[in-house]
Amino acid sequence: MHVYLEIRAGCQGKPEGCRKYSLNLQLGGYFATVFINPRSGAGSVACNENREMLRGTAGMAFGMYFTPSSFTPARYDDTIKRLEEAGAGAPPGRLYHVAMEVDGLIQVFDVWESEASFQAFGKTLLPIMADLGADPGQPQASPVHNLIKG
Repeated sequence: MHVYLEIRAGCQGKPEGCRKYSLNLQLGGYFATVFINPRSGAGSVACNENREMLRGTAGMAFGMYFTPSSFTPARYDDTIKRLEEAGAGAPPGRLYHVAMEVDGLIQVFDVWESEASFQAFGKTLLPIMADLGADPGQPQASPVHNLIKG
């Protein structure tokens, strides 16, 4: 895969006078363009150019929020161990995974490239959770509108 990175500093939507920086990475067939946010000077995706760019990539991503019942930190750790043993510790299509402890139970927020990637992972995850006596419940699934790193 090839990744092309273009950074425009201080453009404010005007191509003339923009400085462009290119970076080609061998990461497969992915193409990405990141624009500097002229308002902050940072590499945020919050400017209009980045939102437009994300419509074809991260805009298609899905956030999945789970509040499983009886999912203690020990059960979560056991689930992670079993997923790793099954070769699914870092499943294809999962972009981010966050496990949060709330009132002694684990809640999970994941970002997936697509709902199909998430569904494929569920074929491995759900039997493991059932074996541990943890009901994943119904996840809250929402399309990702914006991602800001940092």
